[in-house]
Amino acid sequence: MAPTNVERRCQSMMTSTGAETMHFFDAMLRLRPCVVTYWKEMRRTFRGIDKQGIGIVSLGDFRQVLKQFGANLEEDEFYHLMTYYDKDLKGEINYNSFISEFLKSC
Repeated sequence: MAPTNVERRCQSMMTSTGAETMHFFDAMLRLRPCVVTYWKEMRRTFRGIDKQGIGIVSLGDFRQVLKQFGANLEEDEFYHLMTYYDKDLKGEINYNSFISEFLKSC
């Protein structure tokens, strides 16, 4: 029997992101007002940085864009966010996945 769309999405999320901890959710809650308000501008900024056009930026660039839009996270908050979106610790974050998480809840 083939998996349903919901099952495929859950499997994809489990393999593409890291663990959802309380610290991760706390960081996401702190970021929510900023990202919901400025998501279009953030995406444009990320795309300007992403010269290859693959939807990925370095952790340093990711953090700089967050700061540019007033989202200043503590080190531990950024760590939990990073380990969720960069579970393989490649030093890269898919900014489309990041922004999409916020837009799903609007």
